[in-house]
Amino acid sequence: MAMRLLGADFPLAVWNRSPERAAPLAAAGARLAAAPGEAAADSDVVISVLFDDTAVSDVVFGKDGLAEAMRPGAIHLSCSTISPPLADRLEEEHGRRGQHAVSAPLLGSAAMAAAGTLYLATSGPAQAIERLAAVFAALAQKTLVVGERPRHAVVAKLANNFLLFAVTEAIGEALALAEKSGLPRAAMMDLMWETDFGKRIFAVYGRKVLDRAFEPATAPARLAMKDLDLALAQGAASGASMAAAGLLRERLAETIARGWGELEFAAVSLLTDAESGLPVPHGRLSTKGSR
Repeated sequence: MAMRLLGADFPLAVWNRSPERAAPLAAAGARLAAAPGEAAADSDVVISVLFDDTAVSDVVFGKDGLAEAMRPGAIHLSCSTISPPLADRLEEEHGRRGQHAVSAPLLGSAAMAAAGTLYLATSGPAQAIERLAAVFAALAQKTLVVGERPRHAVVAKLANNFLLFAVTEAIGEALALAEKSGLPRAAMMDLMWETDFGKRIFAVYGRKVLDRAFEPATAPARLAMKDLDLALAQGAASGASMAAAGLLRERLAETIARGWGELEFAAVSLLTDAESGLPVPHGRLSTKGSR
């Protein structure tokens, strides 16, 4: 990311907890700073990319930290995946000093960062985000504004990562079921690629969950339960581990028990809504057998 900024002709001061990692940047024209505060003192924009809450807190609020060194009006762009409470603290502490806190957690790989093709979810004061347009253009192929407070992009990143982890687990179970049943795992993966599986999941079923639109049902929850039972039975017969599938069966069973068995199977999301205290549109859904 720093190389991308240098390539876009931004004057750059850098600091790294492991100084040797900053050497290539110095060779490319960046100024090496001896402490975070030294890097931030004369900067209009300060970007932090750190491992966790502890590292961010130390670098921002510790000795020679960013917060005390930044001048009023400067922007701290936090690109770390951190907790929402820490994002709130950044917002409060920077605001108290007349500075601006903006979150933009990274969506993508190290290779994408080097190529400037990251995706960024950003949130914070609108005026500060507007000032960062040229920075975002150097770092990412697309930047999506997801809210007005720094915590909003942080929550978006956590939800995005959960989805990534959950889908990856499900892919692993699907490939294990295929391989243990004598079907080459590459053939199973080809099936997912060639039928545009990922796009259909989000464009079709993701939209149903978003809109809570589960009627008319083309694949009702009771049908999904039948198919899932078949998959679990084959998993047991072949010796394939399917932990996530077992949990999903429990959730589908509860969905059906609440009277939503004739709705599209994506109505399993209503169970999560109900348990989370979110709106559940009972007025246009069947509640027969609900409990």
